[in-house]
Amino acid sequence: MCKHNNFKHQIFISCCQRYFDCTYCHREFHQGDNVVNKIENIKCNKCNKTQLLKSNNCIHCNTQFANEFCSMCGIWCNESLTHCYKCNICYIYKADKLKHCSTCNHCYDINSFTYHKCSMKNNNCECQICFEKIIYSFKKYKFLKCNHTIHYDCYDEYKKICDKGHKIMTCGICREKI
Repeated sequence: MCKHNNFKHQIFISCCQRYFDCTYCHREFHQGDNVVNKIENIKCNKCNKTQLLKSNNCIHCNTQFANEFCSMCGIWCNESLTHCYKCNICYIYKADKLKHCSTCNHCYDINSFTYHKCSMKNNNCECQICFEKIIYSFKKYKFLKCNHTIHYDCYDEYKKICDKGHKIMTCGICREKI
């Protein structure tokens, strides 16, 4: 069962020669990049029939696989999904909540963009709490004033722990006060 979402399909990935519930499940299993060129077919969970990667609906029973779909990235999502043609990647944000940085070729949450300092070399940054690479993340994230990243969920959990222990929240990387 997929922990990322409740999709109504499975995808067959050629590099692993097996079905996955979603591209994020494949990334966790394989530690791989974008799999759009590796998806051989889609199997509908309702009618159990396969089809090629073409749409968000089953061509046999018309079941909608997810609320959002990007054929360029091979990503399905039940939240708002925005494909940035400059980065050539999808973000789980509404388009009006993203801002693209042409210098580092990545999009950022518009609310934390003011803290962005173009230090994300090769889109290789990760959440300072769970260490998940942001580029592969299914979760929303933000920049701290020190320019390090953290998932909103991780931030909330960290805040609860600090509040409970009466400790000051600091960045896990540079120790700057949050």
